[in-house]
Amino acid sequence: MDLKIQMTANGGDVEYTNNDLAIVDGFENMPLLAMFGGNVEADTKAARLATEEDLSWWGNKVIWPNDPDRWFNSKTERLLRQLSLTSANLQNIINAVEQDLAFMRAFAEFTVSVSYPQIDRVRIALEFTRPTNLQQRQFVYIWDATQQSLFSYPVANPTQRQRPALQQVLQSNL
Repeated sequence: MDLKIQMTANGGDVEYTNNDLAIVDGFENMPLLAMFGGNVEADTKAARLATEEDLSWWGNKVIWPNDPDRWFNSKTERLLRQLSLTSANLQNIINAVEQDLAFMRAFAEFTVSVSYPQIDRVRIALEFTRPTNLQQRQFVYIWDATQQSLFSYPVANPTQRQRPALQQVLQSNL
């Protein structure tokens, strides 16, 4: 179980339900944190000079000091902030997402698709086929290139009853 994260105008925050912290039983926070967790300045390095400023996320070295394959480096967000949205760059975005989520391959199987549903919007869709007991199997993230931030995340499966208002807003915007 984890605390449920929601996107706000100031980035991410924990979600409240009935004056209590909301929780999630699955791993829906993992892709969000891996791709958009805020480590956009630099990848965590295994070693650096004592005079070199470390601009990466401090948690990588504290939580997993000897396991660089699990470090969160937000390659997706960094790339989206630097990239012009052309068809030639679709594969570059897919590659960044796959690099950010590579640690999940140990326990999950998923596919990544990327498209441009509108001008200055990037749609990143993840579909999980394993594990099979997930309540939510599809995650859709919309990046706003003008605002340089996530417009929304994730959209639940159309057959689920979660977040219907968000689905309607996204469907009308897509």
